[in-house]
Amino acid sequence: MNTPIDKHDTDLATLIEAARGPIRDARAFAHLVDQHQAMIYGLIHASSGDWSEAQDLTQEVFLKAWQKLTTLREPERFAPWLRQIARTVTLDSIRRRTPISEARDDIAAEDAPERDVSREQTAQAINDAITRLSTPQRSAIVLFHLRGLNYAEIASALDEPIGTIRSHLSRGRRKLKEALRGRDLVAPLEELAMTTELPADFTDQVVRFITAAGAVWNWQPNPAEEGQTFGSPGELNTADTLLKGEPRLAEADIYAAAVVADVATITRLLEHDPGLADRPGGPRNWPPLLYLCFSQYLREHEDLGTQAVEAADVLLRAGANASAKFQFDKWGNNGTCLYGAARVLGNLPLTERIIDAGQDWDIEAHLYHAPSARDVAFMDAMAAGGMPTDRLSYLLRRMLDFENHAMVVWFLAHGADPNDRHPSSGTEETNLHWAIKRGRRADTVDAIIRAGGDVNAKMSATASIWPTIPGETPLGLATRFNDQAVMDLLERHGAEPVSLDQTGTFIAACAAGDAKRAATLGKDLGGVGALAPHDLEAITHVAQRGNLVGVETMLESGFSARQTGWSEFSALAHAAWMGHARVVELLLDHGADADREQSLSVARWAYDGDYINPEGDYDRTFQLLQTA
Repeated sequence: MNTPIDKHDTDLATLIEAARGPIRDARAFAHLVDQHQAMIYGLIHASSGDWSEAQDLTQEVFLKAWQKLTTLREPERFAPWLRQIARTVTLDSIRRRTPISEARDDIAAEDAPERDVSREQTAQAINDAITRLSTPQRSAIVLFHLRGLNYAEIASALDEPIGTIRSHLSRGRRKLKEALRGRDLVAPLEELAMTTELPADFTDQVVRFITAAGAVWNWQPNPAEEGQTFGSPGELNTADTLLKGEPRLAEADIYAAAVVADVATITRLLEHDPGLADRPGGPRNWPPLLYLCFSQYLREHEDLGTQAVEAADVLLRAGANASAKFQFDKWGNNGTCLYGAARVLGNLPLTERIIDAGQDWDIEAHLYHAPSARDVAFMDAMAAGGMPTDRLSYLLRRMLDFENHAMVVWFLAHGADPNDRHPSSGTEETNLHWAIKRGRRADTVDAIIRAGGDVNAKMSATASIWPTIPGETPLGLATRFNDQAVMDLLERHGAEPVSLDQTGTFIAACAAGDAKRAATLGKDLGGVGALAPHDLEAITHVAQRGNLVGVETMLESGFSARQTGWSEFSALAHAAWMGHARVVELLLDHGADADREQSLSVARWAYDGDYINPEGDYDRTFQLLQTA
């Protein structure tokens, strides 16, 4: 038998145990009331808007809590449990006080003679349907449509994220619609958000909202232009601010609905015009499914992942093209629904839906981007869905552009050839060459070797991506970069000793930070100005590796801090991509400031797309680039 508490004993667990024990100590419960009364009173008033009513409902909440206290399984969850009771009590009060038939004149318009039920019957049917909703859905519907609270106010009142509130509203509206159709009634609630007068600049706001909430990357809009612009990601803060001020933006058209996966709005619009499912439009002239798959809003609001799948299902059933694409550069590279679902959103069920819908594996550059998926589960789905396996060796090369050991192992385990020499490179270099050229870690290089990579394979031609020296071996590349861990690894696996030419020896001395030797070799060469263009690019590769002493020695030897290399990225951009903050700072100190915007753009692209170096210092990198 429990013992009544001492007046000084106010520990939460002790109070709850005393209050719900066999004796039901009322003094203990009074302490609980004192500790939580202000919180409950404030929560109720935020929803009811009436001080007097809030006092009455607060008393009702604690009465119910006293009656149900024995059902509380986790005493430490008392406050959330109490808030849930408060929400239920408040919503029940609102529903009793505000009948549906009086809440909105447009719920059951009197000028609709075709209806075979009365206004009162319609209102009662809606009331009944709302009662059958889950508590979160009922809360959102009542507060939004009957009390007129906006999303931010509802989120505050219910202590939920705005994205979750949108989900509750969407699901609740859909269930109401289904329930009312069963009675041969029209479900008006889904229309309520658009019934009042729209602001004069509403159309402009819609465009701003879709642009801000939409594509994660602002790709080059004119493929005829030189290069490609990665740009900034969608401005999520701007989108959230716009949506808080005008919730109807997300329901304005199918493209706005797609970027937030508003299933109810998408369903309603398709019922009126099924052709919208695959019709290009909006500020990017994309079909809705592309807006959904590349949505910055959905990427950041991960709680809407299931809703995104539901929205895609609705679009696909209505005829959306799973192979929808957009070209983002002059070379024909395409952004596809599969890429967006797998890489941008990281949504595996959505990825599987796109694959099951029969997306086209032959889209130009489509497979090239497929291995950019976040983890092996996505590649498993692609393999199961019919991804052509005859190009896995080529895809491995794309994967080696990024630091993802597990994915490289996946490709090797599924048959990718580590000695594949893809002709498009013009060098006949192997995937092992490429891994070393792109600066992959020793464990990844080791995996390639153990899968059969030829440590003595030689390049046979020159090309535009440095260094592509005829006859160069993997060990020769590692030596030029002074990648000691990889050099040791290759030698252990039987790599033959290398003898670099005069230029290669100079670059290796620079990369090793041997300033004295580099100065002598550079003088013998006639200075950096005598180097071939592809040799001048060496600093970009050394910068990408985060080799601070190597970059410093190269700068002292005459290499330019603004030198460009692969994809016309500067040395600063290469360092920023990998989050090598100390190298970024060094290059900025040596005049690379003019490349700051490009570097910031590339770093944002890498960070927001998870194309990052796991060991990079991106916070410091962004700070340096933003304040330079």
